[in-house]
Amino acid sequence: MNEFFEEVVPLVNNKKALKKRAIYKYISIIGIVFAIIGLFIAPVIPTKNGIFDCSNPINLLNYLFLFLYFGTFIFIAVFFGKKSNKTICEYDYIISGDNVAFTAVYNGSSRKVLNRVSLKSIYKLGKIDSDSYKKIVANPMVKTYDFTVNETPCESKKFFYLAYKNSLEHAVLHVECDEKFIIAIIKSNGKDVVEEGYGK
Repeated sequence: MNEFFEEVVPLVNNKKALKKRAIYKYISIIGIVFAIIGLFIAPVIPTKNGIFDCSNPINLLNYLFLFLYFGTFIFIAVFFGKKSNKTICEYDYIISGDNVAFTAVYNGSSRKVLNRVSLKSIYKLGKIDSDSYKKIVANPMVKTYDFTVNETPCESKKFFYLAYKNSLEHAVLHVECDEKFIIAIIKSNGKDVVEEGYGK
């Protein structure tokens, strides 16, 4: 049984993410404002006994315009509102028992487990720029997942890959971690999972 181990991957360029978040929120608010304006437009369109009168082609066009108007700006408000909530993304890698869970942390509060992998299913690990990595990802059947948002690794961390295979898929995970996380996996699976030339 493995001990609990947690690797936290913070966002390096936080200022850029905050700027994006502000832009998305601003666009979302614009969508809400224009949708509210539509509430004042709606009463202007004539109805028959309080019911939309589709017998008049002009009214039908007005109803269609109103539907598209509301739909467009409500979509903008919701879409960019959700994007703003996920702009600041960090990651947690948690080893607990025989599994490792990869969790996205949005805005420092909302968490979502993106993948959970059995440690025993990991058959190879190493550096992303290695020949071993290139050989594995050359297989079109292999999926790849990025569990870091940084273009350059944080201090004391490096980019690694974890290749695993189970009954559902054959995949490679891109992770950003320090040697302790890698050692924790090696302790579970043995040195055979380490790519050749890893220490060079």
